[in-house]
Amino acid sequence: MAKTKELSKDTRDKTVDLHKAGKGYRAIAKRLGEKRSTVGAIIRKWKKLNMTVNLPWTGAPRKISPRGVSMILRKKESIDRNEMVEDIQRAVMPSTNHFDACAMQDYIHADSYDDCS
Repeated sequence: MAKTKELSKDTRDKTVDLHKAGKGYRAIAKRLGEKRSTVGAIIRKWKKLNMTVNLPWTGAPRKISPRGVSMILRKKESIDRNEMVEDIQRAVMPSTNHFDACAMQDYIHADSYDDCS
């Protein structure tokens, strides 16, 4: 599935204004050149939250990429603890400057690495 483009705030506001003026989804979509489902999603969001801005995801960002997790799980039986810590540090996403080896226990799921407190 291709990544979708984010609609401008102006387009989202125009959609809501046309809806307030009594236009239907089909007429709004035709006038703005968007799909009816997109227009409907914008209007539903406006009705529920009374705003049209796109908010960021909730929760803390992941400290490691999915590719890094699979690399760690693949190698965990064949390496010692020091090598594993080095691999984890290499796998940490570049945007993250913080690394905590104890936080990686969720990904490792090994009983032999219980020395973190």
